[in-house]
Amino acid sequence: MFYEDRPKIKLKKTTGDNIVEYTSLGLLVFSIIYTLYFYKSLPEQIPMHFNTSGEVNGFGSKDSIWALHAIGIATAIGLYFLNKSPHIFNYPQKITIDNAKKYYTDATRILRYTNLGIVIIFTLLEYQIINIALKKSSSLSGITQYIVLAIIATITLFPIVYVFKNLKKKK
Repeated sequence: MFYEDRPKIKLKKTTGDNIVEYTSLGLLVFSIIYTLYFYKSLPEQIPMHFNTSGEVNGFGSKDSIWALHAIGIATAIGLYFLNKSPHIFNYPQKITIDNAKKYYTDATRILRYTNLGIVIIFTLLEYQIINIALKKSSSLSGITQYIVLAIIATITLFPIVYVFKNLKKKK
């Protein structure tokens, strides 16, 4: 493999890194507990798809909420464990023993925040789906739509900024 010659180093997590990881875990647990609490009250058909205005335009069985959980949890766990092997990531420069710690730290931090963003999106969607199904709301609230869009923009923008920042250093 192309990364076999890269140094494998153990990175120390900062307090901020731990806060981000525990927040992600806490949100996953919250979303599961919230769903379990309201599951018996859910109608047999729940909203599962929304148009760009946040209005419901597709339904699924109430069991489909667990598929959404499974996707969110599998993604979060996958990114968590991927983050333990930063030597296999793709970098804009050759990784050496001298620069590995900096590149690995930056890359794992971006992945950690991306994971948090994905967990927030899934938690918000599951929360809103349940509230709409229970008639506490009729569509995705405007704030939810903007939060989801902001998170998607942020988790897309962070890696792009990182790559360009490191490409400039290469010159």
